Amino acid sequence: MLKHLIPLASMKVSGRSMLPSFSPDERVVVNRAAYWMRKPQQGDVVVLRHPESHIPLIKRVVAGPRERVLLREGHFYVNGRRIEGPYLTQAAFGKDEQASWLVPHQRYFVLGDNPYASTDSRHFGSVHQRRIIGKVLGTLPQE
Repeated sequence: MLKHLIPLASMKVSGRSMLPSFSPDERVVVNRAAYWMRKPQQGDVVVLRHPESHIPLIKRVVAGPRERVLLREGHFYVNGRRIEGPYLTQAAFGKDEQASWLVPHQRYFVLGDNPYASTDSRHFGSVHQRRIIGKVLGTLPQE
């Protein structure tokens, strides 16, 4: 019961969905209090509970409530503005892959930095803010 009152936690990265930002078996520090007073922002790396399996996942916030996400010709757009980042490369998404999502109230659209190996909002939809556990602050030194 007391563990929920401690704002910082660590988590081991599993899988390859956040490469190159975070490697498998790396430990990250998570601030569970980060969103008590503010909302997640585009670009934040967060830990969330998978909407169906409830397994903790690490993903990057791409869009927030009431924003429109468009995947067109290998690029992501939020509200018509192309979003850039080392994790969003045209090579990662096929030029023929096209989709559009409208993010509902209190929900967030999240992606893995390695889209080839990521199960994210493209697959399970947007994530309700109550499923977001906290913000990733960085990594811990390897033991």
